[in-house]
Amino acid sequence: MSEQLVKTLSFGIQAKTLSGYRSRVNELVPLTEDKRKELLTLLRQESSNIGAIKNIAVAQMYLSNVLDVPKEIADTLKPNYKPIMARIEKPMLLSSSIYDTSLQETRAQFSGQHKKDLLGRGSKQLASFRMDGTCPLPLRDGASNVVEREDGFWYVAALLSREYAKAHDLPTQLAFKIYIKPKDQSSGEELRRMVDGTYDLRSSKLLRTSRGDWQIRLTFKFTPTPRVLDESVFMGIDLGLNNPAAVAICKDGKVAKWAQLVGNAETLQKGREQFSGAIKRHRIELYRKDGCLGGEARSDAYKHLQRLRKQERNFVRTKSYEIAAKICDIARRNKAKYWVLEDLDLLNMKSKEDNQGRKWFARNWAVGVVIQCIEWQAKKFGAEIIRVNPAYTSQTCSVCGQRGKREGDSFDCGFCGHHDHADKNAARNIAALGHQSTCSMTN
Repeated sequence: MSEQLVKTLSFGIQAKTLSGYRSRVNELVPLTEDKRKELLTLLRQESSNIGAIKNIAVAQMYLSNVLDVPKEIADTLKPNYKPIMARIEKPMLLSSSIYDTSLQETRAQFSGQHKKDLLGRGSKQLASFRMDGTCPLPLRDGASNVVEREDGFWYVAALLSREYAKAHDLPTQLAFKIYIKPKDQSSGEELRRMVDGTYDLRSSKLLRTSRGDWQIRLTFKFTPTPRVLDESVFMGIDLGLNNPAAVAICKDGKVAKWAQLVGNAETLQKGREQFSGAIKRHRIELYRKDGCLGGEARSDAYKHLQRLRKQERNFVRTKSYEIAAKICDIARRNKAKYWVLEDLDLLNMKSKEDNQGRKWFARNWAVGVVIQCIEWQAKKFGAEIIRVNPAYTSQTCSVCGQRGKREGDSFDCGFCGHHDHADKNAARNIAALGHQSTCSMTN
C-alpha cells in the first residue's frame, strides 16, 4: 500500500452565512443578524484569549525547560489552560478541546527537533502569538467536518462550550458556507473527496485574517493514486543560479538528447526584488531615529510591513509549487521512477554569485522551498529521490565526459566540440549520475 500523505488546503468562508448546525438531523439552525454578529465577536475575543494563553504557556515552558528552577516550582509551571484562563479572568466560552489543542501546539515548541533547534543550536527563537483576534482556533480530529448540501459545501465545527450553548439556546456546532470561485472546479473536487471519505480530514483551523475575512485550513490524509512507473527511467533535476530548474531524462543508461528548462527566472527575480525593495523602504522609515511615525501611524506601518513579508513568503511558496508541479508533469509523461537531485549545501550557497556578480540568497527564490516542494511531489507521485554529488556537474560534458568551459548560460566542450545550455547539460549529467549510483548499489 502506498504511503499516506498529509496536505493542508485553505478556503474562504462567508461570515454572513454563519448558522447553527444539528448533526443528528443534518439541519442548519438559522440565526438572527444580531446573534450572528454576537457569535462572530465572541470568536474574535476567544481568538485573542487563545493568543494570550499560548504566550503565557510559552513563558512557563521556557522557565521549566530552560532555566534551572527547582522541581517543585517547575511542576507548578506545567501549562494547563484552566488556571491560565482563571489568571487572565476570562470565562471558557468555546469547546474545551480548542484550548487544549492550542496548548498541545505550544508544547511542540519544546519537544523533538524543535527543542534541539531552540535550546541546542539556537537556530530557532521562542514563538509569540498575536492577540488581535487573528490567532487560529484549532480543532482536533473529529471536531470539524465538511458537509455537502444543495446550495454547496459547508464547514461544520464544534466551537461552543456546552454551558454557553445551553444558556443561549444554541447547538454547540456552528456552520459556515465555504466560498468557491465559480470557475474553480478543483476545490470542489477536493471538498467532495472529504465528504465521501476518500480524504481523511484530521484537523482544521478557523481564523480571521488581518483584513477581516474568515478562512479555514483543512488538514487531511490521503493515499496517492498508484502509478505504473518505469524503473529504468531517471529524471535529473538541476537547480540553477540563472534558471530555476532544468530537467533531463536517462532511460536504460542512455541520456536523452532533449532537456527542458522549467520556470521563468526573470519573473521570479523581479517579483522577489519588488517585495524586498518595498520591505527595505518600510523598514528604513519605521526604524529611523528621526522618523515622524508615532502612535497609531507607527502601528499601521508595522502591520503593513508584516503583510509585505507574508506576501513575499506566499509569492515564493506559490512559485515553488508551480515549478515542482511542472517537474512532476514531465516525470508523469516519462513515467520516471527515480528523481535525481544534487546534494546541495544550502548554507554554503549563501556566498555564491551568479554570472552578474549577485549573491545567491540576495536575489534567489528560496531554493530550499523548491526542494521541499519537489520532495513532496515525488512522494505524491510514488517516485524515489536520489541525491548525487554536485561537484563539476555543470562543467562536465554530457556527451564525452571531459571537463569543458561554462560561461553564464553557455557550455562549450573543447574535446568533442559539444555546445549546449549549461543548465541542460548539468541536468543530463545529474540524470546519468543517478543511474550510475543505482547500478553501483545493485552490483
